[in-house]
Amino acid sequence: MIVAYEEAIRLLQERLNKLLQWAICLLHFNELPLRHVFSSLDCVSEWDVVKFKALPNQNFPILPNDVVEDLSTDQYYAYRICWSVVYGKVDTNLERLEVWEICHSRCLNLARRILHSYTSPTKPFAKLITMSQYCIQVYFSSWFQIKWKHYIMNGAKNLYAVIDRVRKFLNAEVQDTSFKVIQSNAFFAHP
Repeated sequence: MIVAYEEAIRLLQERLNKLLQWAICLLHFNELPLRHVFSSLDCVSEWDVVKFKALPNQNFPILPNDVVEDLSTDQYYAYRICWSVVYGKVDTNLERLEVWEICHSRCLNLARRILHSYTSPTKPFAKLITMSQYCIQVYFSSWFQIKWKHYIMNGAKNLYAVIDRVRKFLNAEVQDTSFKVIQSNAFFAHP
């Protein structure tokens, strides 16, 4: 009999008659709303980089050098493209980096692709702007915060930060989509 992870923990709690600390990967949890928001807006294409409007985010995490040095190539690209979009300028070295095809099972690549696309069209369309804002304000802000402060003792703070970022996002449709996914997948946040 195959039992889902969360069901196994619940059964173990019942058997031990104690509440257990649920240690769930918040990076994967953070991907779920992005996947659903993207599916509802579906808006990525390929263009050359041109002038674009910055999407400022004064709360975007500034990672310490040791964390940046530990990032994989695609994570490092994601961090740099985020800062490019926040400041409104893509440097030449970043512009030349190859952006891989979209892989819906890897939301980090999907979000990088969205930001790359945002930097490319001469006049981005409304859904691409919304997706790019979501990537900067919610997804990547949460992703890098979780990557930086990844210990189990930071779990509740990281989860709250994801919820808070979605709550502050201006687009009501995106908030609804995100909160539905968060509510149905936040089983680990409470007994």
